[in-house]
Amino acid sequence: MKNLLFLSILVLGAQIGKAQESTGRLEGIIVRSQTNEFLGGVNVTLVGTQKGDATDKKGTFKIEQIRPGKYEVKIQLIGYRTHHQKIQIQPDKTTKIYLTLEPAVLDAPEVTVEGERVEDIRLQVSPPSFKLEPNEVKEMAGAFEDVMRSVFSLPGVQATSDFGNQFIVRGGGPDQNLVLLDNVEIFNPYRNSGMPSLINPSIVREVNLYAGAFPALFGDRLSSVLTVHTRDGSTRKWLSGQIGLNLVNANFLFEGKAPLWNGSWLVSNRRTYNQLFAESYAKRLTSNNVALPDFEDWHIKVALHPSPKHRLQFHSILGSNNQDFLIKEDLGEQDSERETLDGDDKIKTNIVGGSWNYLLSQHFQAAIYANWYKNSGNSSFAGDFLPANDGAALRFATGFATEPPPVFSGGDSVFVFAHDQRFDFRKLAFGGWLVYEHGRHVIESGFGFDFLKNSIDSQLSFSEFGKVVFDALQTAPNFFGALGDSIDQRKSYHRSNIYVQDKWTVLGGKAFVQPGLRFDYYDLIKRGYVSPRLKASYHVNTETTISAAWGIYRQSPGFEKLLNGGRVFDLLKFEDLSELSAERAVHNVFTVQRQFGDQWHLTVETYYKRFEDLIDQTIELVERPVAVYLAGQPGLPDSYRVEKELVFKKNPKAVNDVTGNAYGLDVRLEKGVSHVSDRLFGWLSYSFGKSMRTQTFDDRRISYPYDFDRCHSVDVVLNYRIGSKLTLGITWRYGTGFPYTPALAVEPLVAEVASDPSNPDLIKPTILTDPETGAARFVPTFGGPENINSRRYPDYQRLDARMTYSTKWVHSEWQFYLDFVNLLNRENVLLFRSIVKTEIDESLPQSLQFLRVRAFEEPVTLYPFIPSFGVHVAF
Repeated sequence: MKNLLFLSILVLGAQIGKAQESTGRLEGIIVRSQTNEFLGGVNVTLVGTQKGDATDKKGTFKIEQIRPGKYEVKIQLIGYRTHHQKIQIQPDKTTKIYLTLEPAVLDAPEVTVEGERVEDIRLQVSPPSFKLEPNEVKEMAGAFEDVMRSVFSLPGVQATSDFGNQFIVRGGGPDQNLVLLDNVEIFNPYRNSGMPSLINPSIVREVNLYAGAFPALFGDRLSSVLTVHTRDGSTRKWLSGQIGLNLVNANFLFEGKAPLWNGSWLVSNRRTYNQLFAESYAKRLTSNNVALPDFEDWHIKVALHPSPKHRLQFHSILGSNNQDFLIKEDLGEQDSERETLDGDDKIKTNIVGGSWNYLLSQHFQAAIYANWYKNSGNSSFAGDFLPANDGAALRFATGFATEPPPVFSGGDSVFVFAHDQRFDFRKLAFGGWLVYEHGRHVIESGFGFDFLKNSIDSQLSFSEFGKVVFDALQTAPNFFGALGDSIDQRKSYHRSNIYVQDKWTVLGGKAFVQPGLRFDYYDLIKRGYVSPRLKASYHVNTETTISAAWGIYRQSPGFEKLLNGGRVFDLLKFEDLSELSAERAVHNVFTVQRQFGDQWHLTVETYYKRFEDLIDQTIELVERPVAVYLAGQPGLPDSYRVEKELVFKKNPKAVNDVTGNAYGLDVRLEKGVSHVSDRLFGWLSYSFGKSMRTQTFDDRRISYPYDFDRCHSVDVVLNYRIGSKLTLGITWRYGTGFPYTPALAVEPLVAEVASDPSNPDLIKPTILTDPETGAARFVPTFGGPENINSRRYPDYQRLDARMTYSTKWVHSEWQFYLDFVNLLNRENVLLFRSIVKTEIDESLPQSLQFLRVRAFEEPVTLYPFIPSFGVHVAF
């Protein structure tokens, strides 16, 4: 009897469970607007799940076994505007929808690919903070058709300058952003002097930015993740392509159907031809006669689909970036009054990789990947500076200028230096992941192994007099940091990680909770770290969603992270990293999203980040000689006495001493297109942010604004269709100024030199003077740590515009465009150089004239007004 009762309970429970698991289905048809032709290969996915389908040749799709509840359907096809729609799934019922897709740009070149039934669904399970569509990247005014520059327009993202495509996110550093191209970590995706980055926009499928509190599948960075996924080649023709030309570079792409496994292939190439145009702008763009860099990159991709459940992808990238420059400036009437700087900077990138995605069922997907990456380069430059009677400026890469020191006893007066730096970063990576949907849970796990081999060789040499000046400047109170004269490091080490996370749907589909856990091991420092993550989201109604996220993030030391866009002295900062801990950050994010009709979408996000164990150079108190003014003419050395004083100085030893925080508010209001009559689209974003750093100075913790702390910024990106063929786009950016450390005073430059030629071993502090005038040579002083970043540059403001004309001719799609960068020709300031002049005060009678010292700030400005035009044809 008991057994029968127990069996009855089991049967009843099974029936109840079966009733509770009743599911619905979604079916639909998708056509092109205006023509109503069926669209095949459209990807249809349920956001937040791994369920989806691709339309067949008749534009139909169906998704089965969907749990009842409210969902967002994402409909996407390359060359068309992505569509989002809210739906309600009822148990044991079929929901049907009929949709029209709008071309990305009306009558613009149309690039389509067949739908992929097997693709990386992890971004659907963990959607990004913000995303950019391919047409937004290519057609954004002022972005130079560059992925990195287009990201600048997103909330919380700031560009470091016009001359580079580096970016910082919510108070982090440029090295704290993880950049993934088809799941390959890119160490240095930037270009020198701000030329387009390594990522060719013609092959981009989507750009996603995780601005904070990113999920457990990403690691080893503190601030943000930028993922770029490239598209497959077209399978509709055996051969098709695109060609683009503008005043700076040429871009061509060929693609087509592969003869094997329903596959496709794609080959693209970009390269510059600056000698025809850009060098005429070089002096204005770089404040000197520096040639703009040349670059070339090749992208090759093959995608194969042996069956609806399998996808194979192979890709390769070859890129190079070269810059040669020669600067000669006559600073006076005499031949000896000149300065010369000669150098070159070369960077190469090589990537080979592949992946296999396997869809076992609608509830289970897995993938494995492997890739090899090499980033190498060398930079060298040398210069000589001769003193001039008129106080010619000696310019340093560190951003300030001072007059050249004079002859010292027993030596030559020529300041000569040479710098040579070579690096080679290599990484072999492989790993995998799987996603399994079970009931209300979407469980994801993955692993990865990275084997790195990095080498850096950097040498800095001087003439005898140059060494004297260099040593004197090392102890000058300028906070430039230690510029050790040589470094030779070769390291082979590995990194490994494993993660797991669960997206658990609760409250009948109105909310989900997503806990995650990640473990990273860093062989370089022989330590492992556990990083928990947590996110929760609640659908208030069909239009409003609120969410909160928290997480702990770690970033390992590594020379590959110190390379920031080709800055010459960056790699001289640290000699050894093995004794360091991984840097740490804690993210807290709260988000509100609101949909207004079919066109308007509002995102409001607040955040607070805490940084710990950030790496910087050790700061110590050292004794240095300093000239103290007594009486007499300020410009003469006899008016000073040399004494010893304690000052703060950085040395190359790295330490986990810096802490910090960043908090702020990001707002983005986006207007999309839902009908052919909609002419205006784009977005408006506003960011408020505050970022501070705290460091130890002689047992005191001093706080100061971070170098890229920008309190307020506004971005307006709008496009308006004028008729069916002409589109006008504008991008307006405004930002309050970055902080900087101002010069507070000037002082004579004191060096430890042999003052008596007959006794070269007798070293004593000596004020360096001009042999022609006898005047002392001065340098700016920057005070103590309380003065760090105490002032701000003027506000930044730039208006860019673009006009695009689209038409059809000879069975091809044509685009002609005009681009205007900095349309209002605003002189935005990059930095101030502190200039010191020693001169005769001619305003007084000759008998009373004396040598005076005058100091002033000279601005170095960013891009002037730059017009450009180009043509793009697709066939």
